[in-house]
Formats: sequence, structure tokens, C-alpha cells
Amino acid sequence: MTLSTVLVLAIVLSTYWGMARYQRWAPIIALFGVGVVLITGWSLGFYDLDTAQRSVNLSVLMMMVCLSLFTDVVATSKFFEVCGVRLCRKARANPLLLLLFFNLFTFTISLLLNNLTVIYALLPLVLIISKGVGFPPNYLKLLTISMIISSNVGGASTAIGDVPNQILAIEKRIPFGQFFWAMAPINTL
Repeated sequence: MTLSTVLVLAIVLSTYWGMARYQRWAPIIALFGVGVVLITGWSLGFYDLDTAQRSVNLSVLMMMVCLSLFTDVVATSKFFEVCGVRLCRKARANPLLLLLFFNLFTFTISLLLNNLTVIYALLPLVLIISKGVGFPPNYLKLLTISMIISSNVGGASTAIGDVPNQILAIEKRIPFGQFFWAMAPINTL
């Protein structure tokens, strides 16, 4: 392994470490990592500037950064907490209604936000609510698994719910509605 390969590998690994360690700043760290790899690769002669410019899709990077920042704003705005409390009140401690309401909410929000963020924000809230109401552990497992499935189905149904969908929609220039109407029926089966 050459010194230049070790250097680029160290940059990539440190970028991933930074993204994992400072998740709130992951989009900015990712952009910084891309910039450092491009500059390092160009200065070490891996490629010229034209090749570097053609290999990076700025549309995908900017969409991912903007969606991550928007999702972070929604997650820190107490939106999930307010909605969770309202859903609990509507369910009136009925386990079936709570299961239905939270799964529908998880699916719907995952259509518009990154599905992992939805799960990270909702699961702790749902677990606290369920334990407070006194539901048995088996119910908590059922609720957790069903919400993860609902989040994945919702996220896979739109062009912005999953990262691969974002890349596909941008690269192939598929409009949001067309992507949704093509994927939603398949995902809900």
C-alpha cells in the first residue's frame, strides 16, 4: 500500500469517524471530507480537476445536506413530542389504537423526512409513553418492530425518504410525484 493510498484512506476513515461521533454535524463533515479527498487526490496526481469535477454530483450532495439540516430542525423543534402526546390522548391508552396511530404517523412522516431520523426521534418517545401506560414488554416489541417497518415502507415510497432513492431520483431526474406513484403501491404490499 502506497503512502498516498494510506493518506486517502485515513481521510475517509476520519470523515466517517467524525460523522459517527458528531451526528448533528454529519452533513457538514461529509462535505468537508469530500473536499479534502478531492484536494488531496488532485494534489497527489490521482486525477485532474476535470475528472474530479465530473465524479462528484453536487446535486445529490446538496440535496442530502439540505434534507439532513431540515430533518434536524424538525427533530429538535419538539414536533415529534407534541404529535406523540396528541396521538396518545386520542388513543386513550388503548393498545390497538396506539399501535395504529403511531404506525400511521411513522409512515406519513417517513414519506417526507429521512426514515432513520423518524425512528430515532419517535422510538424513545413511544417507549416512554408505553412504559408509562404500563403496556407489557411483548407489546413494546410489537410496537417497535411495526414502527420500524412502517418507517422503512414510508421512506422507500418517496424520493427523499431513503438515501438511495435520493440518488436515483436526482440521477434519473424522476419527479417526486412520479417516483411516489411508482413506488408506493409496491412498498405498501
